[in-house]
Amino acid sequence: MSRIGEIPKWMYKATPFIYARISTREQVADEAGKPLKLQTPIRDQIEGIQQALTKEFGLKKAKETQIYVDLDSGNSMNRPGFKAMAEAVLNHKGRAYFAISEPSRWSRNITLGEEAYAPFYRAEIPKFITSDGTISHTPQEPRTTEQAMLSMRAIFAQSERSALIDRVNRKKERLIAQAILPAAIGTSYPFARTDPLDVLKENLYVKDLPAKEGGGKNALGRLIQTLTAPYGPESLGWWQKENERENERIAKLTPDEYATWYAFRKQIRELQKERDYDSQKDGPVRSVNRKDVDWGMKAVQRFANGYLRYPFLPEYKDSRPTEEEISMYLKDFKEYLSDKDKKLYRLVVGKKKVVR
Repeated sequence: MSRIGEIPKWMYKATPFIYARISTREQVADEAGKPLKLQTPIRDQIEGIQQALTKEFGLKKAKETQIYVDLDSGNSMNRPGFKAMAEAVLNHKGRAYFAISEPSRWSRNITLGEEAYAPFYRAEIPKFITSDGTISHTPQEPRTTEQAMLSMRAIFAQSERSALIDRVNRKKERLIAQAILPAAIGTSYPFARTDPLDVLKENLYVKDLPAKEGGGKNALGRLIQTLTAPYGPESLGWWQKENERENERIAKLTPDEYATWYAFRKQIRELQKERDYDSQKDGPVRSVNRKDVDWGMKAVQRFANGYLRYPFLPEYKDSRPTEEEISMYLKDFKEYLSDKDKKLYRLVVGKKKVVR
């Protein structure tokens, strides 16, 4: 029986496959239009696995064609990336194994996870956990202790998921009761040369023009990018989701209500430009010149997002912050930040107070 942490000699010559997964909750909203492998949480997961394989354990690096990813729940194994990975690994000629960063990336349901692993088990294809070097058992390499540890970790992951769902639901209910949207809404590109929404509305007809006349969906995407550069939408397909939201607003708001919503959106974009901080952007460019976090703008955005995203829903339609409230959020931001941002603020301020 192999001891915990021991890597069998055959694995050093075997073909590695990588499986990475994130849930929609872990996805960065601004990156939703990018190919999944290029989205930050997945990319970081893959890079971490590759580094562990090659630098920590001395194993081969997986080729791009041997990497499979999913944006899906860990409570189901009915995932396209997983199915494609399983087919590739099980049909691979020669010894192989697959690597994941930690057990919950494989599954958060112990019964379905073990059922999905069974074909690999029978084919002598182990699962390699790069976070600690644990290797799952196979008929010829039992690894009873390691398998018991993996099973326990899977049970904990499933239990944690149930507890997390309960906590998230309670938090959502509490935030909605305060007219605070319990999610980000994505950037409105305040530093763009022209407001992308205005460009979209003025040029939507381009998508219906024949390609020989310079029309089509990608043509509209390129036009929006050109007219809003250098700080406009990064994705050609940005306009499609935004157009769906615009149609929803127009259908559910009266002309006066829409005009009020549009004016408020413009006000928030102007405030972001004035303070040189995009409080809805996670990646570059969050600001043009400033280097610090604008905590006041974060507080304003927190109370503005519900109305900006859902101005037609009863719980948010009357939640538009007034001028006085915006001034209050900017001035007394520490009181109005989210719990997550309060912790981040304390961490950042604490570092600045350290004398070196």
